[in-house]
Amino acid sequence: MPRTLMSTPVALGVDFGATNTVVALGDRSDRAQLVAFKTPGDPATAFRSTLSLNHDPEAPNSRVVNAGPWAIEAYLDDPG
Repeated sequence: MPRTLMSTPVALGVDFGATNTVVALGDRSDRAQLVAFKTPGDPATAFRSTLSLNHDPEAPNSRVVNAGPWAIEAYLDDPG
């Protein structure tokens, strides 16, 4: 499993895809490692490129913003 942090990262690569987002950190020895995101299950190196903007029942003029697996869960709970 990839580490979540590297010592002395010098490069950051981001692939913001239509389905998944992946982030890699590079160090001075030309090595790169994928960043592991915390998810409801195990850490994952691919984060779902999904956002949800739902009404906030406690603040009608505001929105609750979720990303990744939490956005999918929010949509399934309230598809409207």
